[in-house]
Amino acid sequence: MCASHSSEDAHVALARDLLRRAEVPESALSCGGDRAISDDVNTAWIRAGLTPTGIHNNCSGKHAAMIVAAEVLGAGHKGYELPSHPIQERVRLCVSATAGLPEGEIRWGIDGCNLPAPALPLRNLARMYAVFALSSDGAFDASKAMARVFDAMANNAYYVGGEGRFCTDLMNAFGGDLIGKVGADGCYGIGVRAAASPTGKPLGIAVKIEDGDRTALYAAASEILERLGVGTAEQRAKLGKYHHIDRLNSAGVKVGTLAFDFDLRDA
Repeated sequence: MCASHSSEDAHVALARDLLRRAEVPESALSCGGDRAISDDVNTAWIRAGLTPTGIHNNCSGKHAAMIVAAEVLGAGHKGYELPSHPIQERVRLCVSATAGLPEGEIRWGIDGCNLPAPALPLRNLARMYAVFALSSDGAFDASKAMARVFDAMANNAYYVGGEGRFCTDLMNAFGGDLIGKVGADGCYGIGVRAAASPTGKPLGIAVKIEDGDRTALYAAASEILERLGVGTAEQRAKLGKYHHIDRLNSAGVKVGTLAFDFDLRDA
């Protein structure tokens, strides 16, 4: 439900199971088919002659979750993707509460998977992830549901991303003490529990790469964890392949490397 998964067989099967339990057909998904995030999966689809449908979309878990939630609310799942649907009204309330912003200060558009998506300052995105980490640490008595979300992500990282994905490798590296999730166009959020935080208090981190490049995004996120001293040196070292990136030309000659010319802003 919290994934931008790689559309591997296990991801698709789990999304199908969510819909099956809600007794809703796959045709109810409004996200449409899309190429997989994983190049290996795309190659396998081509070889099998498979044309991806909504269930194969990297956001099928999120869509299935909203369909199930709409049914639980008694609102029905028809039109669940529309801003006027009761489930999207609930989403807006939750985003406002966790971001610490009035609803009127959050701008909404339609994202690539055909759902409403918010635009908000990075400090508020970081706050949202800090709230999830606080909840997991038991800081809020009324936030058991958010703690359940945090723990589900941290302890089942494969289903948030997939094989060879930064989200999955990040959460596995830190052994359940943080969650991380990629967003569209070079956006990333991390929530760190107190046990792995350099201050001993839960921490929220938000990153945005202006041109949307994910290689730079994952390198920057790794650098931020390094500078802040999140977790142990051994844990951070597991992200080395994402952190220290050399640029090679077509002859395999090193022609450059990623540099981190930025300052951290403490909000």
